[in-house]
Amino acid sequence: RVFEPPGIVSPFKRVFLKGEKGRDKKAQEKTTERRALHTFSLSLPDHRIDPDILLNDYVEKEVKYLGQLTSVPGYLNPSSRTEVLQLIDNARSHQLAGQLTTEQDAVVSLSAYNVKLVWRDGEDIILRVPIHDIAAVSYIRDDSLHLVVLKTASPQTKTASEGELSTTATELLQDYMTTLRTKLSSQEIQQFATLLHEYRNGASVHEFCINLRQLYGDSRKFLLLGLRPFIPEKDSQHFENFLETIGVKDGRGIITDSFGRYRRTASSASDSTTNGNGAAGGDGAGSDEGLVPSEGDEWDRMISDISNDIEALGVSMDQEGVTP
Repeated sequence: RVFEPPGIVSPFKRVFLKGEKGRDKKAQEKTTERRALHTFSLSLPDHRIDPDILLNDYVEKEVKYLGQLTSVPGYLNPSSRTEVLQLIDNARSHQLAGQLTTEQDAVVSLSAYNVKLVWRDGEDIILRVPIHDIAAVSYIRDDSLHLVVLKTASPQTKTASEGELSTTATELLQDYMTTLRTKLSSQEIQQFATLLHEYRNGASVHEFCINLRQLYGDSRKFLLLGLRPFIPEKDSQHFENFLETIGVKDGRGIITDSFGRYRRTASSASDSTTNGNGAAGGDGAGSDEGLVPSEGDEWDRMISDISNDIEALGVSMDQEGVTP
């Protein structure tokens, strides 16, 4: 058991466990009225939600949060009602909440990109899980409880290697190119490629944002969210402020990093150049520690490659539109 109707639980490798610090009880005591949730009408009889809402917005639901479990056996079958209930029952005796009270009240926010869980009072974040990190979802009706369990992998704590950065950049490129193909015409993709090229070569982030806003229009301004990976750290705050100014919501954090942003460490960020072109000196042989490019430099180089590939995409799509 993990959540009360219409509940949600959590991973097996993380059956969401309440953090040791817990919530600020004083904030809870001062709360006199809870805000209305961000909800939408569901289509009967299957109670489905419009997919566009999950793509461009988010939906909230009040739940009971039982907790998170780690070190769950890899052989656990998430589709087995018996195994899942046994796991939860055993955990409630020493890890999960035994009784459901207002202290377990939480809000789950869902989008096509993330699942976020916050406390109902105070709205401190419990966790945020990208959709691609969810391995399995189990739903079990047990008496009056509706239990939802999310199975996710253990978080990686090691520093990303060059090979891992290459994989990340490739995934970002594929994701955004797919989006561009479905949302923009070939001419618009060429315009986007031109604006991105100009920005990477010295144009201000403000000019870049304004021009993209005009290109996308109101109906597609949410596409700006996917540009986060292309924005250097030095311009990220201005970019986020611009999104807020034009009313592009991030789903209270749900759509944030929908295409991801590799967050550099303080050291790697300081080692990279401010214009995003990379600055590692020498011949790049890597035999001398002083000549090894920082992770920030490697990331900037990959983003430059992505920009070039998007520009090439615009040309190829234009040719596709002309060729019978």
